[in-house]
Amino acid sequence: FIVVCEVKNLTRASQLLYKTQPTITNRIQILEDLLGYSLIIRQKGKQEIEITAKGENFLTMAQRLFSLYNELPLKDAEVSNTLEIASIASCEVPILTDICKTLVNETHANISIYTYQTAEAYQLVAQKKVDLAFVSRDENVAGIVCRPIFSQDYYVVKYDAKPGKVKTIAVKSLDTKLEIYQRWHRDFELWHKRCFPNQKPGIKVDSHTVTKELLRNSGYWAVVLESCLYELKQDMPVQIYELDDPPPQRKHYLITNRFPDKRNLKLMKRFRELLNNYLSEHSVFLHSLL
Repeated sequence: FIVVCEVKNLTRASQLLYKTQPTITNRIQILEDLLGYSLIIRQKGKQEIEITAKGENFLTMAQRLFSLYNELPLKDAEVSNTLEIASIASCEVPILTDICKTLVNETHANISIYTYQTAEAYQLVAQKKVDLAFVSRDENVAGIVCRPIFSQDYYVVKYDAKPGKVKTIAVKSLDTKLEIYQRWHRDFELWHKRCFPNQKPGIKVDSHTVTKELLRNSGYWAVVLESCLYELKQDMPVQIYELDDPPPQRKHYLITNRFPDKRNLKLMKRFRELLNNYLSEHSVFLHSLL
């Protein structure tokens, strides 16, 4: 009933809950029989359903009951020890990997991490195929809770056998013929067009792994997120530069299903606690939005 009220559509509610529409309709009818009054107005040929006045009043109670239900303790045998996580590539190292290692050491949980684009991650969370996901956009998707968590700066990197401390570089000094261009997001693309009008990058890629390999050629440069610096520095010596006219920071979000499996709540809660701790400890590098 809570999901039906949220999406105002029985078909969409059945998709979110992975139940058939007749099952949803039948369960709401049973609930109405128990309460002794109608909760929704059924109109043939009309896709969007209406909630009755009594239904609106009951919704507040239903939400409280659902919240209390989730607070009830489970037996150890009922608690899940598995966590499924989706993430865009720029969040995986070291942020996600460090948190997951800590969680495994604490709880001996079984964790799976999958790399997906933001749009795909939203669908996986909505379908409850993964428990939570790191994404780069706040989208209005029914059944999804989206929380801003942190933002990242961009840096220019070049291969350098003897790198020094972080330097500052002028955008106008960069030659796009030697650029390895990765389109991070829309704001980044607009920044690039403004800074390099009518200029095309030497190489365009859609993978940070490819960027890393191409950077081994002396003279090439790329704009990367600060979380990518960790992996780069592990693999090769690179000189890092701050831009005098940098792109807008890239925001990152954590998404979960509004109605997660109760068995996973304990692990999910601990994951969020570790994430908060990590962001607090690394606030010099990552800009917490929590």
